[in-house]
Amino acid sequence: MKTKTTKQLIGISLLLVFGLMTTLGIHLYFVKKHKANQMVYAMGRIDFKEEISPESSMAIQEFTSQLNGVQNALVNPKQKVLVFIYQPKLQSAIEINEKVQFFTQLNSQVYQSTAEALESGCPVGISETSFSKKLVSLVTSPILFD
Repeated sequence: MKTKTTKQLIGISLLLVFGLMTTLGIHLYFVKKHKANQMVYAMGRIDFKEEISPESSMAIQEFTSQLNGVQNALVNPKQKVLVFIYQPKLQSAIEINEKVQFFTQLNSQVYQSTAEALESGCPVGISETSFSKKLVSLVTSPILFD
């Protein structure tokens, strides 16, 4: 009697794990899949080296929001930071920074994350040896779905 119950429990557990892994695989495939005409957005950050007044922060925010390819921009004058959402295909964060510098005449630079910060912030990471990266590569490979 115990053997039959144990076998049933193991069978149900394996089915559950298989179902969850299949669901995860399908989810990752659809999340990672890009369409040819799909707009890709990125988030950028510009750090100012000088103080920003609340009045000038509003002007910077307005100016940056009107740049080609920028969807939204927010300025935090206390932390001296401009955060914006943009389309990298239309212009880069460096180009946006150059235009903001010309407009404001303030010294600023684009924030670049370190490799360690990127790897620790995303479960897939950029490490080619990570298990998550290998799993995503397997699930999103064209061999499986094309």
